[in-house]
Amino acid sequence: MLVSHFVLEAKRARIAAVKSKLIVAAGIIAGIAIFYYAVKEEPAPKTPPQKIDLSKLPKNSPLRSIMEAMNHIYPPSVKPESLPNPNSEGAALYREFCTRCHGLFNPKMHTVEEWKEISVAMFKRIDKLYNSMGMLLLMKQPTTSQRAKIVEYLTSHPLKHIDSNSVPEPESAGAKLFVRVCSQCHLLPDFSFHKGGEWKDVVARMRKNMHLMEKKPVSDEDSGAIIEYLARHSS
Repeated sequence: MLVSHFVLEAKRARIAAVKSKLIVAAGIIAGIAIFYYAVKEEPAPKTPPQKIDLSKLPKNSPLRSIMEAMNHIYPPSVKPESLPNPNSEGAALYREFCTRCHGLFNPKMHTVEEWKEISVAMFKRIDKLYNSMGMLLLMKQPTTSQRAKIVEYLTSHPLKHIDSNSVPEPESAGAKLFVRVCSQCHLLPDFSFHKGGEWKDVVARMRKNMHLMEKKPVSDEDSGAIIEYLARHSS
């Protein structure tokens, strides 16, 4: 009689464990389904966020520190309609796949050579994310053809750059600072890339990037001279 009681209790325990696992599994499946349909049917925002929301991350979280650094590095997002040839297939694919992790950036930010290198690195990250959790989130991965079209789009609307020997007023203090400071990290951008009043924010962001890259800091005075020089030749 005692043995039968223990056998019965063991069966009940096993049944309870199975029920518990089924409930958890059902919850996971329901969560995935909700996420899938929310992503599938939720229209993309017209203007991608310019910065990553850090309010829900603990202040001492290592992830928060990384994201804060990324917020300083990332340039402002642009509106979809502001993209070059915004109704093209390349622009649509660029919006669909590249804004999953960051804002929508102007293709004119980088040269053809830079975009080729960046795209290789970004697709590696997409693959790594997909392989680690993409199946769980039912994440769509860009095909080889779609990747080629994204790269073709970005490299068709690249940054126009100028040679250091072609800058206006080459002997001026502003020109010399512009060439010396800005060429440390990238090619010299064509002055038409920004309007005169936009260079102040651009230079401020570049100074933060230089700090993160452990480059020699630029003084406020030299930054002011660079801004004045760029603004004068951009209007």
